[in-house]
Amino acid sequence: SKEKLHIYGDSSMVCKMVAKEWGWKNKQWSPHPKYPHLKKLLDEIHILLTGVFYSISWIPREQNFEADALSKAHIPYQHKQTVTMGY
Repeated sequence: SKEKLHIYGDSSMVCKMVAKEWGWKNKQWSPHPKYPHLKKLLDEIHILLTGVFYSISWIPREQNFEADALSKAHIPYQHKQTVTMGY
């Protein structure tokens, strides 16, 4: 049987973008003027998920204390800057 990947995220916007429920028109992503930098990352995500049977679920931060704490564990609160990930 084919395995299924289930993705959980605490950002509703990101979950909806990956699921192609937000920002998509005519099967293409049309970035919001505030988020054009997400296009490259979204393209990379969909390349990685090509051929993968997956689903994605949004878990509100207030219902996911452990993951929220882990996401903040290595970033000091006062250190706020934009992080760009490249491969």
